[in-house]
Amino acid sequence: MLNRKILILLSISLLLTVLVSFSTKLTSKCNFNAEDCIKKNEEEAFKKAYFPFEFKNYATVHLLKHFKQGTVVDSIVFEAKAYEGEIAHKIFNYRLNDSYISFLVKGESDYFYLVKAELKEDLFQPKNGCKIGIKANSFHKMIKSDLKNCNPFYLSEGDFETIYQFKFNKGRLQSININTSPDYENFDNNIEGKINYNKTDDDILSQYVRYTKELYIEAENISNLSDAAIDSMMHEQNGIYIKVHPETVTYSPDSVLKFFTFTEEGCGAYCNDDQTTWIHYRINTNSLVIKRVGIGHPKNIYKIEKGKYLLLGESSGRPASVLTVYCNGAYILDINDKTIKIEDVFSFCQENGVFLDHEEEPYIKYNEKENKLYYLFGNNYAYSQGVNVDTIRKGSFNYEKGKFHHVSEFITVKKYEDE
Repeated sequence: MLNRKILILLSISLLLTVLVSFSTKLTSKCNFNAEDCIKKNEEEAFKKAYFPFEFKNYATVHLLKHFKQGTVVDSIVFEAKAYEGEIAHKIFNYRLNDSYISFLVKGESDYFYLVKAELKEDLFQPKNGCKIGIKANSFHKMIKSDLKNCNPFYLSEGDFETIYQFKFNKGRLQSININTSPDYENFDNNIEGKINYNKTDDDILSQYVRYTKELYIEAENISNLSDAAIDSMMHEQNGIYIKVHPETVTYSPDSVLKFFTFTEEGCGAYCNDDQTTWIHYRINTNSLVIKRVGIGHPKNIYKIEKGKYLLLGESSGRPASVLTVYCNGAYILDINDKTIKIEDVFSFCQENGVFLDHEEEPYIKYNEKENKLYYLFGNNYAYSQGVNVDTIRKGSFNYEKGKFHHVSEFITVKKYEDE
């Protein structure tokens, strides 16, 4: 079982909390259930052989010289000023057509870090010749692997277990995906057999918590370990405080959907948590559809028409020592074709220190009679951009023909004098 290294995840996930308000989403991934098709390197041998540059002294103008003509650095998705000991972080995306690679840069570090990549074509000239289109036999010979029948094939490297996923088509390398944290899409598909769904709802939630805990540790006969032993090993093996605990089981108004929610909490200099929800949709006695979503705490669930539900979620986080955020999101769940599809409607995060009119709290609310979604929130840019300005946004969406349509937004700007 792969060990989840929370140290790098904390650094990245704290940045992503703030980015929700800018509708920028990154998802880092790897695969849990590929033990028979994974080669593990303690050292970063493939990384050193594959990339034509060193991961130090980041400068876009110099790094871009290694990439194909036409590659663009299309976003700097986070930039925070150094403040009271905080280190500025940036994530750069290098993109060409449908392929991209992302790097994390820390302001006071000589090194930068690989975050995620999806390569369907070569963005640069690989030093070791591992090009898209290389024959599978030549690939396995190059990396000294005997797992020639694996498709996809996985390579795990380094202390933070960067995962390289190699997919093949007709005997040739089709794509390379590089990730630094768990791939819950594959995790979803392989959880069957791990959870006994014939138990009570509370017991099912406890099983989800237990299974998630096991992902954090490496041990023989994990299933025989007590919860207390696993909790102790989670701390010992990861070096920081980690806790996984159940939250609630929530139901749709017609009881067709069940929502099993639990929290993963990690504490370094300060603590942050992340909620995971497993949605259950029972088609009949013998058929159950499940889907994992990250929407914070499920707050309200509405049935808006046959096969469609509106889900409102909320969460909070502390991306910096002087900064906390409160987040709301609205999502449509569609179960019309005996699957569960989720669509983001609208989401935001509001920083602490933003003052709304009449001392209101930020919100997303749904009016069932009007079929309208209303929102109110504000953002301040003193920490992220060095500009002490609040922007207060109040607006609404109408629901028509299976979609929410944005129909209005009023923006109030409040500028404060620097002290």
